[in-house]
Amino acid sequence: MSFVDAHLQGRMGHRKGYEFLPVLRARQPSGGFQSFVERRRRQRSEQAEDRQPRRPAANFLHGSFRHSRRVIVHAEDEAQAKEKELIASASQGKLAPASQQFSKLNVTDAIERYLADRAVHVQPGSRRSESDHAKPLREYFGGLPISRINSGLILAYVRERKFENISNTTINMEIGILRRILKRARRWHFVADEIRRLPERRDIGRALQPDEKLRLLKVAQARPEWETAYLASMLALNTTMRGCEIKQLRWRDIDFIDHNLVIRRSKTEAGERLIPLNANAYQAIMRLRERARSLFGSDLQPDWYLFPKAEGYSKPDPTKPTSG
Repeated sequence: MSFVDAHLQGRMGHRKGYEFLPVLRARQPSGGFQSFVERRRRQRSEQAEDRQPRRPAANFLHGSFRHSRRVIVHAEDEAQAKEKELIASASQGKLAPASQQFSKLNVTDAIERYLADRAVHVQPGSRRSESDHAKPLREYFGGLPISRINSGLILAYVRERKFENISNTTINMEIGILRRILKRARRWHFVADEIRRLPERRDIGRALQPDEKLRLLKVAQARPEWETAYLASMLALNTTMRGCEIKQLRWRDIDFIDHNLVIRRSKTEAGERLIPLNANAYQAIMRLRERARSLFGSDLQPDWYLFPKAEGYSKPDPTKPTSG
């Protein structure tokens, strides 16, 4: 078959419905073309019978639905198992959230739980402060369940504390502890609109002028019973230490060779620092050591405090810090 005849026959074959008929090369026998046409006819008849192609094909839609059926069945099994677990927990009383369990406590137990949990997040001084401010709450509310605390009871507590001439700042700190406890029990929102902070004084202190510092030191030095105040003032003015830091000073914190001291406990982590001692501060430290030796002997223990408890009385205790 010539090239022209083959091309014409291919065009006519397309008009009759045959798809993709091959174009024969020159000198190619016609028998191959006839077998191809017959093979295509058989394929079409087979497709018409079962409506499925005989050649391999990827049916993505069918595979996706088949996979989704497995996922749905698996999710249903998990949901049923979870439902059975919740039913079993509810029958055993284990389904209540932590806030609901906390709200069943009375005020005394709730305060103890609150202080214990908060101890790991605050400094020791803050723990002692909160424990002290929680005492009136224990005495007033006692064994009353948290769920029964309402705004009327809280306002009555505030009135009683004001009648005792307690400052607004102290009352606000006490109510702050109660507020955090009620928030943990998910009950503060019931009383929040009626409980307001009491106004506090916001006086801004000022630094002493040089002549005022000298006058303070002269007055404190003039009277022997004020020696403790004088030495503490010398340290405060020459080292920038806070009052709480001065009270917590121990002999192990003093370096007599390099003339410095270490603040190991402060209100914040940034407050822990090394402070060099100038001549006035070092002189105050030496006077404190002489006085401690006269009271407790020459063998001063590293853990003893520079300002001992009950100082000025017959039996001061160097193992505890002053509270003045």
